[in-house]
Amino acid sequence: GVLGCSASPFSDKDLASGMSSAGFAGYVKGRARVFAAETREEVNPEAQKRLQAEQQRLAALEQAQRKVLAARKHIEDEILPCKCPRCLSPYLDAPGCTAMQCGNCPCNFCAWCGADCGGDALPHLSFCVYK
Repeated sequence: GVLGCSASPFSDKDLASGMSSAGFAGYVKGRARVFAAETREEVNPEAQKRLQAEQQRLAALEQAQRKVLAARKHIEDEILPCKCPRCLSPYLDAPGCTAMQCGNCPCNFCAWCGADCGGDALPHLSFCVYK
């Protein structure tokens, strides 16, 4: 290997999973510049084809990485947090009773199923199908 290292290089997928989006984008751009510089030295048509294929692959990887990050943000912001059924304010799951009261609006709701129970969620808990 280079500099006496016998380990195989990390894959782009492994690097992307361990880096920030900005860091990975910088890596991809740097790699594309190095690849372009190397292929400019070779002027044959095969080298140009390889350059174009690598540039397309890197562009697709950047696009795929953006899609993954957008999906992750949607899951973290919209799916994982528990929210008040009336005003959609997120709340932290409370230990013990599942009759919840929103801190942002007067809604009382069931933490099991998310039903808006009006002024009192306790009666609902006895027949909640998700209990």
